[in-house]
Amino acid sequence: MKCWRSVISLAMVLVLMMSVFSGSVPWTASAASIEIALDKEELLLKYGKSATLKATVSGVENAEVKWLSDNPEIATVDSSGKVKGVKPGVTTVYATVNGVNAECRVIVMFKDVTSTSAYYFRPVYWAVDNGITTGYTGAKKGYFGPDDFCTRAQIVTFLYRMLYRGEDLSSVESFADVPDDAYYANAVKWAIVRKLTTGYTDSHGNPTGEFGPDDICTRGQIMTFIWRYAKPEAPDPNNLPSYSDVKETDYFYWPVIVATQFGVCTGYTDKNGKPTGIFGPNDSCTRGQAVTFLARSVSS
Repeated sequence: MKCWRSVISLAMVLVLMMSVFSGSVPWTASAASIEIALDKEELLLKYGKSATLKATVSGVENAEVKWLSDNPEIATVDSSGKVKGVKPGVTTVYATVNGVNAECRVIVMFKDVTSTSAYYFRPVYWAVDNGITTGYTGAKKGYFGPDDFCTRAQIVTFLYRMLYRGEDLSSVESFADVPDDAYYANAVKWAIVRKLTTGYTDSHGNPTGEFGPDDICTRGQIMTFIWRYAKPEAPDPNNLPSYSDVKETDYFYWPVIVATQFGVCTGYTDKNGKPTGIFGPNDSCTRGQAVTFLARSVSS
């Protein structure tokens, strides 16, 4: 009986060896020996357009590459690695072979934010990636509006999405000009709780009970919002920057000075890139400037 078992075992080994050498049984490489690389680490894709990623695999022959998008609502990928931008946003596409992954960051760009040389390019997609903005909806779908002026409602909404940590807003009394069903209603209540705003005051310094959600946010105001939430360290008194249009008596003086010292803002420059010594605190703040200030405030 043992003899027959030995013969059968030997026969099975011989059959397996013959199958391997004839190519009918493929080799399966271990994950440790496989390497996979993509031809791009980052793919910038225009809204509604497509591009194909190429995967290079070593350590195994005739391997099947499986493709996956981390968020198909932003970008899809088919079995050939063709990526299609569905809506503006940031996601990751993975190529996988036997459990070994390679990845590519995919930015589906807004129709009006496509130039990588624009100062606000990275800040805009940082804001999108962190859920701070999704751009316009409705007739302006697919656009961000970097050169559009930023309203006070928009900036507190950006801050709210960036910093809200579950504070109870149910009992907060808002301003007379902030409807309960407005998209920015909770953001304004949160800004009140966090003491980022007290609304407008009259010529005597008395509260008017209004916030002015549709009013354009000035550069001085946005620096003040950022200064109040960031609560930065006291600036170096021996190295204070200065602007010709920012006086010590201005409510935005310390917010602007501190922001400049920490690299959040630098003021205006001339056509040669040299500082003019002007900040423009009463100038309207654009949406591109707003998200740039926010991005710098996080990294500074």
